[in-house]
Order: sequence, then structure tokens, then C-alpha cells
Amino acid sequence: MTAETIQLKLRFGDEWFSYSVSSKPPRNCTNLEVPLVDLANLEGSAAQRKVIADALQQAAETSGFFYIKNHGIPPDVIQEAQIQAKRFFSQPVDMKMLALQDASKGHRAGWRAPNTSHVCPSEKSVFRWRYSPEHDPLYDHDQLDPQTISQHSEDEPHVWAATAHLKNFKVDSLAYWRSCLNLARKLLPLFAISLSLPETYFDSMATFPEADGLYNFYPATKAGALSGFAPDTEGLGSHTDFQCFTILWQDQNGGLQAVTPENEWIWVTPVEGTLVVNIGDFFRRLTNDRYKSAIHRAYNQGLGDADRISMPFFFGFNSDAECAVFPSCIDDLHPEKYKPITYGQVISTFVLYTKEYDVLLTAAHAYSGGSYGLAVAQQLQSRHFAWYM
Repeated sequence: MTAETIQLKLRFGDEWFSYSVSSKPPRNCTNLEVPLVDLANLEGSAAQRKVIADALQQAAETSGFFYIKNHGIPPDVIQEAQIQAKRFFSQPVDMKMLALQDASKGHRAGWRAPNTSHVCPSEKSVFRWRYSPEHDPLYDHDQLDPQTISQHSEDEPHVWAATAHLKNFKVDSLAYWRSCLNLARKLLPLFAISLSLPETYFDSMATFPEADGLYNFYPATKAGALSGFAPDTEGLGSHTDFQCFTILWQDQNGGLQAVTPENEWIWVTPVEGTLVVNIGDFFRRLTNDRYKSAIHRAYNQGLGDADRISMPFFFGFNSDAECAVFPSCIDDLHPEKYKPITYGQVISTFVLYTKEYDVLLTAAHAYSGGSYGLAVAQQLQSRHFAWYM
């Protein structure tokens, strides 16, 4: 580490890795670093789809970030979801507490209050909901048997019960979620083409997928507080996503940053009419590190009274799907680096790690007067502490 670099420590699998990243202020991204992929021919001819797949491959193997346009999600669906996000976060704390994540079975659905994030304690707060076959557009809901629903549902009843007073909250939130899920499934064949795999390669892995919808709220920031990057309590610290990929809508305030292959920070600036897609660590693993899972962070770049809203959709495979490194990603020069693993094992590792994090965070508060507590608190509250399992 030098004066011009910052050491980031991130977890991948069972190991921690250190990265030296530039400490210089972020610059605007170029079209090559975060390319724009046009999905107008998403369901076109084989030749048209190959063009899109090639563009996805180029982006996934270089920066791991790209914009998509003509993605098929209606603007009014996005707008209504954004309105609902604002309505939820504008409520008094006692109303948001009704949907607190602590009431969920896996502590991963509902409202996560400020200063409780596993990535970085901050003023950012989150509302999350999870997959259920009942909401999946792939199925005729009247034909679903209770056992199938129970076996594959990660939905948390308290999430919707606690927001029932907000008119159309569930309807509008699920409309956005379904649109993202449909889009994710349409992207899978293109990823398969990009990896020289059969277009249907992922079909059996995405019948009851890990599919989380989130509303992220970043409160307004003070003027001048965020010139480049502020190591305080404003947003989401450096991290990688552990799923296959993320589909993100962000408002025009901006605040998303990513690390380039040259280890420089860049702004992933909002582009009207587009969504951002970034590759997650599970795809990185299954492609034998061909796909890149870029480090990124976010806060509210807007100043004054402008709160920031973002709406990520995290997509992964069925929890019981055993996944090995794709055969097209293995050859004599690139031997298999990772053993087969189920997506459920990845989730279990994540849950275990976040529980360990909560223990450390509790210790930091309990022993903040001592050297151990101070060291832990500084580590956990550092903008450069990040996780991944």
C-alpha cells in the first residue's frame, strides 16, 4: 500500500483477499469501461442475439459492469416502484419498525435500519423482499400446490402485513420485481451463448431462483461532504455482490462507483432510460474467473435536500442447484479452480458470516472503551471494510 492506494479486504469463498485500489477521487467512466448494451433484439434472430451475447461477454470479461437499454421494463412500472420506495422511507420510524428484518426467519427480509448494514454501518437503510413461487410470473398460481410453495418460498409474511396500509405497495413492488425476474431469465440464454454453452443451459437452475428485490434509501448529504469519497456514514461501503448478477435502477442523483481493471474508481453515472447490470461473485466462480465481479460502493452524490433511491434486483440460481465451473471455461491453460457447490451453500456461508459480523459489531459497542473494541469499531466502521463469502 502506498499514499496513492488504499488496501481493501474482501472475502471470496472461504478466503480473504486484499486489493490495492487507487485513493484518487473517482472519474467519469468511459464507454469502454461501462458499455451500453442494446437489448432491442433480445428475442430476435440467432444472429441478432449473438451480437448482444458478444457485447455481454466483452463487458463481463473486462469491467463486469454495463448499462442496458430497451430492456423491456415499462417506465411506469419503474416510476410506481420508486414512488412506493419513497412512501415507505418517509414514514415515521415506528411504522417502519413493523417491517424490521429482525422479525424475519432468515433476517434478510424487511426493513434494515440505518447503521446496521453488514457492508458498512451508515445512514443508508434498506427494504428487502424475497422470492416466492406465488409471485413468480413463470407459474399459474392457481395450479401451485401448497408443498411447492412451502418448499421454495422465501417470502416473509410480515413484510407485506407491515406495509398493507400503503396503498398498492405490494402490487407495485411486485410488478417491478416480476419485470426484473422476467428480464433476468431472458438474459440467461445470452450469457450461455457468450460462454459457448447451449442456450437452455441455465433453465433448470432458475426454476425457483434466489431473487431479491430491494429499495435502498440514501438520505440527503451536506454540501461539500462528499467530494470524491467521504469515510463517514453516508452510504454503502466497498463490496462485491455474491449472486450471479444484479439489475439496478438508480435515480438521477448518482452515487454508484466501481473499480476498473486498473484499480481506479469510476462513477457509474445514471443514464436516463437504462438499467445497470453488474456481475456477481457466483458467476465469477462458475466461469473460472473469466467473468469479473467488480468492487463497487455507493452513496448519495446529490447535495442539499435530495434523497437518493436505488432499486437493485439480485439474481441467483435455485438453492439446491449444484453448480460446477462451466466446461467451456476449462482447458489446459485454465484448469478448474473451484469445486462444485450449491447456491444454497453460498447463502449458508453468507448467513454464517453476517452472524459473525453481528457478534463483532456488538463487541465493538460493548467494549468501545478498550483497545480491542476500538480496533473492531474502527474496522467495522471503516468505509473500506467489505464482505463476501
